[in-house]
Amino acid sequence: DALRRARNLRYQYTTDSTGRITFEPFFTFDLKDRYRGQQIDITIYLPVGKSVYLSPEMSHYLYDLKNVSDTWDNDMLGHTWKMTAQGLSCPDFPKEDDR
Repeated sequence: DALRRARNLRYQYTTDSTGRITFEPFFTFDLKDRYRGQQIDITIYLPVGKSVYLSPEMSHYLYDLKNVSDTWDNDMLGHTWKMTAQGLSCPDFPKEDDR
């Protein structure tokens, strides 16, 4: 039953020509499935050399973002992070080794 309900969840996101991904703040499901504490976890794999801007509106959606400076998730908001071979890096935050 749980697997069937999970397959019936509908979640939308959009992309544009610049590579920007916009995630919807909600998901929907059939009324027959009723609300049972469903949640969606999204994992994004960012290629080395690519960057991501973490907007302040994402504060409720981020959990345990790995980064080279060991910066807390909420402190990462409002900054652009670049994926390196070692992990997410931001010039605004020194590497943990450099402190």
